Amino acid sequence: MTTTPQALGHVGTARALPYLALAESIRAVLSDDPVSVPPRIVVPLPCPRWPLNSWRLNPQMVEWSPEVCQHMARQGSVVVDTRDADHEAGDLLQAGLDVSGFTSLRDVVNPQCLSTHSTPPSGPVMFKSCGWAGWDLAAARCCMTH
Repeated sequence: MTTTPQALGHVGTARALPYLALAESIRAVLSDDPVSVPPRIVVPLPCPRWPLNSWRLNPQMVEWSPEVCQHMARQGSVVVDTRDADHEAGDLLQAGLDVSGFTSLRDVVNPQCLSTHSTPPSGPVMFKSCGWAGWDLAAARCCMTH
């Protein structure tokens, strides 16, 4: 007999992913050298209006104005989720910022990984996430242990 997975809803999800346990699971994934998520690939589809084609447009997609991004880079710190943001973070790229110089979340949770051009965050922090399959892995690991 097989069972059909059921959606948890927001209460069930919160129960399955307690915040502190999920944060620890994310830290563990970021610190786990064998965890590697390949870069996004774009598969051309016959219909040009299909939403997956928008992946090609990531550097043009923005959530923050260039002024806000530039202000945060000057007055605080910008932390990116992964190094994939170097070519995917449209808001930062369109603001004319050198994304490769920003600290990644891995650097924050694993300071010995800090590259020579990254500095630990100080002042107000802007976190820019472009999305990464590692977050799904962290959530799955957390669900399995709780």
